[in-house]
Amino acid sequence: MNKIFLFIIVHIMFSNKLIWSIVIICFLLGFSKYLGLFSHGQKEPFTDKEKDALAQFNLVHSSNGGYPTDGIGPEIYVNNRVKNKWSESVIKEFIRIQATQNQDVIFDMDMIQLQATQKEAEELINTGMWPWSQRTRDIYVDAISRSTMSKKGPLNSMNNDRTIYNENAILQMIALNDKEGQFLIEGGRVPGTSRAFADPYSGRGTYGINSGLISNDNDLIQCNKGKLERLHSLGNDGITGAHVNQVSEVDYKQLPSLVKGFKFIKEPCDPCVALNSPADYTCPFSIKKKGHPLISFAWEKLWGLPPSPIPELPSGFPYWFN
Repeated sequence: MNKIFLFIIVHIMFSNKLIWSIVIICFLLGFSKYLGLFSHGQKEPFTDKEKDALAQFNLVHSSNGGYPTDGIGPEIYVNNRVKNKWSESVIKEFIRIQATQNQDVIFDMDMIQLQATQKEAEELINTGMWPWSQRTRDIYVDAISRSTMSKKGPLNSMNNDRTIYNENAILQMIALNDKEGQFLIEGGRVPGTSRAFADPYSGRGTYGINSGLISNDNDLIQCNKGKLERLHSLGNDGITGAHVNQVSEVDYKQLPSLVKGFKFIKEPCDPCVALNSPADYTCPFSIKKKGHPLISFAWEKLWGLPPSPIPELPSGFPYWFN
């Protein structure tokens, strides 16, 4: 590049157009820094501000030399500001493996490290699958067989999900769809105490209430931001017609007397701690529901309770889906 530049200067200097030569030479000299004519192909060094920004992330070097991509392909990084439980090398290798076998899945590395140990991650790196205990596999197959949303074969489904979900994560997913999890997420209805609803059919008839089209205005006991609350219905506003509720905190010791079928397995405790992040599985409870075991199998394992027998699948279950 330097030789070409000197050739242009010499050629111009020996031409008859002296004035234009001077103008062009000044122009080239003034913009040589930006054109990179004397940079020998090297990039400008990063400023202190840019160095500080890059230092916040430990980029995994790929074909682009570890610099941010132009939007083509995933950018892989490890956040050094988080105190990782895994070693940096394991994190990098985990992300590399998942970028290959699960390209459409986004992994929250901070959350995963709260759910799984480095030893579990190393097994996924070596085998391509998260290690699940036999009990968790049986719980998974039972959940798949009872699912009304999906009718896929349990074996293929398990092999695929084991590449994505660690054992703790899959148990949480199954548990939150069981009756105990639904109580934690949606809450439980209890009879209201407002005089306004002494006659729930007043002005509304019986069909709407009995069919579920119209709410019976029962109070709602629910977990909200780590607190157990009661949503008490006060009826409809006389002017706007808007439904009015009153929120008050509930003592968890009152749950067995408020929610039908609710029972603490050990001593009274706050069941909402199971929704903390990370989850706290120190408050086992049960809710009676017809056709369901006393305690769901996933919650048994999460709470560390003795396992109860899981019913075997019927002989006609479609294993040919696998």
